[in-house]
Amino acid sequence: MRICFVSSELAPFAKAGGLGDVSAALPRYLHGAGHDVRVFVPFYARVAAPGREMVAVDFIQNVPVRMGPHTYHFSLFTTQLPNSTLWVYFVQCEPLYARPELYTSDVDEHMRFCLLTQIIGRHKRSCSRKLNYNVIERHLVIERLARPESAIPADHAGLDCTAAL
Repeated sequence: MRICFVSSELAPFAKAGGLGDVSAALPRYLHGAGHDVRVFVPFYARVAAPGREMVAVDFIQNVPVRMGPHTYHFSLFTTQLPNSTLWVYFVQCEPLYARPELYTSDVDEHMRFCLLTQIIGRHKRSCSRKLNYNVIERHLVIERLARPESAIPADHAGLDCTAAL
């Protein structure tokens, strides 16, 4: 089975609680059981720890993604999940992920996780012949999207963060 696993946390790279542990254990187990698992997480500032070797995915660098009135550029980097042969893909977009904390109360918090769904939708379409996912598993904490509509800036109102999937 081909599985795309998207999470806002992945231990030991980015962990605020139990989600990071589960998001590492489940893909590791499924990969060990012979499934083709692709894991995508944000390239937070804390991911680039000393001694961690990240490799740029050379054909996915500085790719533009339009979301509402904004255009963001992202790149992919990869490294193996420790104690595993599973490769993890990190989505780098400095305006959204280069912050000291995993979760913030910033006005664009919802955009940080909308970007992940847009990228996965684009990745799925571009790889559709080679990698037709049977399962897309999302584990995102999208607190801002759960707030009343008035909490989302007017220029982002109505932005569908799941349209790509």
